[in-house]
Amino acid sequence: MRKLKNRLSLLFFLVFAVVLLSSGLLNSVETPKLQKSVVLSSISEEEFNMIGHVNKSAEARREDFKKLTIKVGILNSKSMKSREISISDVLYSIDHYDRVRSSISGDYKQNNVGKEDFARSSKYVVFDARGLNTKDYSKMFNDLNITVSWTLGNGEAIRNVFPIYTLLEFKN
Repeated sequence: MRKLKNRLSLLFFLVFAVVLLSSGLLNSVETPKLQKSVVLSSISEEEFNMIGHVNKSAEARREDFKKLTIKVGILNSKSMKSREISISDVLYSIDHYDRVRSSISGDYKQNNVGKEDFARSSKYVVFDARGLNTKDYSKMFNDLNITVSWTLGNGEAIRNVFPIYTLLEFKN
């Protein structure tokens, strides 16, 4: 009789544990992982050659140009109801700082909600950096942001804003 009671207690405990674990797993919410990078770097010879004569003076050298690259990703987010990555208009900021400086720019977005476990967005601008220093970059990018937002399965909306200048890395 005692063995039967122990077995029933063990069986009850196991069933209870399975119910608790399965309800916890079913109700758990994915925590998305954010990846962000903002890099200001020198340009390659190939990029320099792509700049048209209209966008560079005859005396311009490759060293006169910089490339701002912004990359943002959300991982572990397939079950989100919605997700969005927004990057401020860096091209506008660069071209309205003191004069038109941009030469080449582009962007890319991939966000197939419910189909893929990630979303990504990127922008880049190659621009004439002659006469600019870190103080100028601070002013130029000060009001620009990366905004990442998503809605969880339970309807909870989350929004993160990252100032671009605070993420800026200088690389040669």
